[in-house]
Amino acid sequence: MSMISPVLWLFSICTAIPTALYGMEVSMSFLRRQVAPSPAERLPAAIIIPAHNEEDGIARTVLSVASQMRPFDRLLVVADNCTDATAEIARTAGAEVLERTDLKLRGKGYALDAGLQAIAQDPLPFVVFIDADCIIEAGGLDALVRASNAQSGAVQAVNLMLAPTGASIGTKVAEFAFLIKNKVRPKGLARMGVGCQLTGTAMAFPWALIRDVNIASGNLVEDMKLGLDLTLVGKPPTLCETSYIYSFFPQSKTGAATQRQRWESGHIATISEAFRALPKAQILKEPKLALLMLDLLIPPLSLLLLSLVIVGMTEIGLIISFDMPAGPFTVTMLALMWLLGTTSLAWLKYGMTALPPKDLIQVLPYVVSKIPLYLTIIAGRQNKSWIRTDRSNGSEPF
Repeated sequence: MSMISPVLWLFSICTAIPTALYGMEVSMSFLRRQVAPSPAERLPAAIIIPAHNEEDGIARTVLSVASQMRPFDRLLVVADNCTDATAEIARTAGAEVLERTDLKLRGKGYALDAGLQAIAQDPLPFVVFIDADCIIEAGGLDALVRASNAQSGAVQAVNLMLAPTGASIGTKVAEFAFLIKNKVRPKGLARMGVGCQLTGTAMAFPWALIRDVNIASGNLVEDMKLGLDLTLVGKPPTLCETSYIYSFFPQSKTGAATQRQRWESGHIATISEAFRALPKAQILKEPKLALLMLDLLIPPLSLLLLSLVIVGMTEIGLIISFDMPAGPFTVTMLALMWLLGTTSLAWLKYGMTALPPKDLIQVLPYVVSKIPLYLTIIAGRQNKSWIRTDRSNGSEPF
C-alpha cells in the first residue's frame, strides 16, 4: 500500500491545480476593469465568413456584419462544400462569395484558409473571422478591429450562445457553462494582465500576424488550436469586452449532441496538446504565457466537477478501508468547495437568467448523465472528423 499514497496525492494535485486557477479567474472577473484607449481611426478590415449549408441563417449574419462595415471594408463568404443555396443567398445579401469544393479537406479551418488565400493578393490591414450562424452586436465590429489595432495582435470578442425558448436543462446548463468559459473566465484573465483563448467567432487579427499562421486543418476546435499556436510564439490573444457576438444552441437533440461531443472531445484533445507544450522554454520564461497555457488545462466544467467528486469518493473509500492518510482527501474537498463557491458567485452575478433558480435541482442529474460521453472520449471512440452541427429549428430572431 506504500505506493497508493503518492498516487492519491498526484490525483489530488492534478485536479486541484486547474480548480484553483478556475476559481481565481472567476473571482478576478468581479473586479472593475481599466479601459484602455483605442485608436481614433478605424483601419480597413476583411471579414471572412466560412459557411457550409447555412442557407437558413446566412442572410441574417451577412446583414448584421454589412450594417457595420465601412466603405473600405471587404466581406467574403466562403461557401464550403455547400449543396444548398448558401452562396446565392449570401450574394443577394451583399457579400462577395467564394465557392469551394473539396470533399477530402473539409471543415472550418480549410474554409478560412481559402478565404485568406483569396484576399492575399490585395490584403487589408486586419482580418475578422465570423461564423455563419452568429449575429455581431451593433458597434461590435468597430470595437473589435480597433482593439486589434491597439494591441497589435489577435483579439477575441465576447462570444455567447443562448438557449432557445423551451430549451432542455442540458442546453440551459450549457449556456451557463458557455457564459463562464467565454465571458467570466476571460474577464478574470484580463484583470490578471493575461491574454485569453480564442473561441471560434468574432476574432480579429492584423494581416501581418494571420498571414503566417497555418489554419488549414480539420481540428475539431480549430479556434483553441489557433490560440495555442499564437501563445506558443509569444503572441497570445486578448479579450475585447466591448464587442459581443451571439448565436443559438441547436434545438434538435441530434444537433445538440453532435455539437457537445465535438466541443468537448476537441477541448480534451487540446488539453493534451497544451500539456505537452508546457515545458517549452519560451513559455517557462514568461509567467503570463505559462498562466495562459495552464488555463487551457482546465477541463469542461462538468468534467472538472465529476473529476473532483470521483477522486474524493475514491480517497474516502481508501481511507476507510486501508487507513490511508487524509491529506489528499482534504486537498480534494477544499478544491471542490472552491469550485462550487466561485461557480455559485458567478451564477449569482452573471448566470441567473441563463439558468433560473427553479432549474438548479436538475443540474446534478444532468452532469452525471454526461459520464458516458466522457468515457467515450477518453476511450478514443468518438468521431474525430468534422461533422456539421444540425441546426434544424435552432435559430431565433434577435
